[in-house]
Amino acid sequence: YDLKGVTEHGGAGQSYYSGQGHFTAKVKSPKGESWRVANDTTVQECIEADIVTSAACVLYYERRGY
Repeated sequence: YDLKGVTEHGGAGQSYYSGQGHFTAKVKSPKGESWRVANDTTVQECIEADIVTSAACVLYYERRGY
């Protein structure tokens, strides 16, 4: 499996269960050469070391060769 995306939750209330805070997404580009982080208004490139953090709440994988 290859990691393709991550949903993160952060901000006010930090807990996903508090009903507060903000979600962002980190996704691998379609050709797989870079990662991008997206929030409500921007999309920026990010480094691979910052993909999975303690704010991650959902990880998206794709089965290799499928």
